[in-house]
Amino acid sequence: MYRNFRILLFYLLFFLGLLNRESIAFLTPWFIFITLVEYKFSWRSAWDIIAGHLIVFAAYFLVRHAISLQFDVAYSTAYYLEPLAKDPFYWYRMTLPLHWMGVFSVFKLLWIFPVLALISFHRRGQKLQLWSMALLFACAYSQLFLAYDTSRMMTLSFMIMIIALKELFEHKTFQIRRWVGWVFVVNVFVPQYQVAADKMDSMSSFLVYAFAKLFI
Repeated sequence: MYRNFRILLFYLLFFLGLLNRESIAFLTPWFIFITLVEYKFSWRSAWDIIAGHLIVFAAYFLVRHAISLQFDVAYSTAYYLEPLAKDPFYWYRMTLPLHWMGVFSVFKLLWIFPVLALISFHRRGQKLQLWSMALLFACAYSQLFLAYDTSRMMTLSFMIMIIALKELFEHKTFQIRRWVGWVFVVNVFVPQYQVAADKMDSMSSFLVYAFAKLFI
């Protein structure tokens, strides 16, 4: 009974999430993966999970269609998909040279935590967790085949940080509690960039701006 409630709650939240930001649809493979891992894989559970996602998507598209009948949607599905009919790599090629900076800009120096978590998972033989983090990153990255604002798209990988910190703190890996605070402090002063298409714009955080006003 409790399991069924959790599953229904997930689909409800997933549906509401789609209405709020449809790009979470790209996380569908990861959602299916972690659900199958939690409830132990079986073909019946796999089909049930896939069917559940299809029902959610059907409900979402009905709502989307109803909205399109009432209002003109500027950034419609056609806006993103029409260029791909002639060139499947249209968006991807536009953003490729700055992908590395777009990815880096999401966490900046904090990317050290996912890297260390991957090492920790490998040492403990936790292959499913390794695959989970890799799949989560791949799902977020796959958006770049349909959109050009790299930094914003890659924020969809934020769960990687939560998974990484949970692993490192639970197992006290690399004595993280001793130095984690310093990484966050230094990270504040690393320049922030917004990457979209072939452009990269520098931004300053409030703390960096205040520091500059006080000492420069």
